[in-house]
Amino acid sequence: MKKTILLIMLAFMLTIMKSSLIAEDVMGCPKGIMKGTIWPRIDINYFNASEKYDFDKGKMVDIKSGTGLQKQTKKVIGFRFGYGLLKDVDLGILTKYTYAEVGKLKQNVYKKTEEGALTDLWLSGKYMFLDKRNFGPFYYAKFSLGAGYKIPICKDEDLIIKSVSNGADELKVGFLHHEGLGIVELAGHLLYIYRGTAKKILDNNGNPAYGKSDIDLADRFNYMVKAEYDLYSTIGIGVGISGWINFGDEATWQKKVSEWKKMEESFYSHAIHLSLEFRPFGLDYEKRKIFFHLGIPYSVKNNARPDYTIKVGTMYTF
Repeated sequence: MKKTILLIMLAFMLTIMKSSLIAEDVMGCPKGIMKGTIWPRIDINYFNASEKYDFDKGKMVDIKSGTGLQKQTKKVIGFRFGYGLLKDVDLGILTKYTYAEVGKLKQNVYKKTEEGALTDLWLSGKYMFLDKRNFGPFYYAKFSLGAGYKIPICKDEDLIIKSVSNGADELKVGFLHHEGLGIVELAGHLLYIYRGTAKKILDNNGNPAYGKSDIDLADRFNYMVKAEYDLYSTIGIGVGISGWINFGDEATWQKKVSEWKKMEESFYSHAIHLSLEFRPFGLDYEKRKIFFHLGIPYSVKNNARPDYTIKVGTMYTF
């Protein structure tokens, strides 16, 4: 009984905390998938930065102010292949292709570059340790533990400097949950992300290249919570909040006059999300759908901040 009460309290804590509307991109849906089921998913994320963090001023400023970064647009295409290994265990592999447009002003000369590369390969697994009907106030509850490891495919020095890739290993571990409560469903996750060291890159003078060269990337706490409602068996809507907070400072190399200086700040990002899903085969096939997600950042301290983010995608099961 005590264990049940603690699990219920944990689920509610994740719901009321400032905890993306889609299933966690690396580990997938907290509900898991049936044994022997194959689950492909493809999505496209769009990001257009409107602000950047100014280390000298200690605040976010318009991305076109001063010298340096004046434009950053990213499109990230993700393809995930999931498989139900056992009744309560599923595995996944995720690849990401990143396309970035970056514009910088240096000595009154504006230079624009466009780059694209296959950047990440994630391997993941998830174990559903609780799957019950009529669990406390919920008419169903599913709790899972998962982990994912990123192999940095792209270690090209030029692409790392242009923020297409960081060339670092990463590891995600955490808790995922999904419950039914009245006419709505609740879902979310709570993750710890270990982020490794960015590849060491030196310029022609032997100084660290501008940006993340040889920087220990700050570990990160990532959260998400959402509420979903089915308008019809074929249409669902959702609203929630998600974000991340760095454990420790995020560092970067900045060139000051004739010297290179390592500068550090603690970064974070929080956003409100809205979602729309179309399930042409109905609720009995909820993982066969098309989805649209809109993210609206409301509190950001990061190298770049968008006005909004868009994610569209589709998934199917066999």
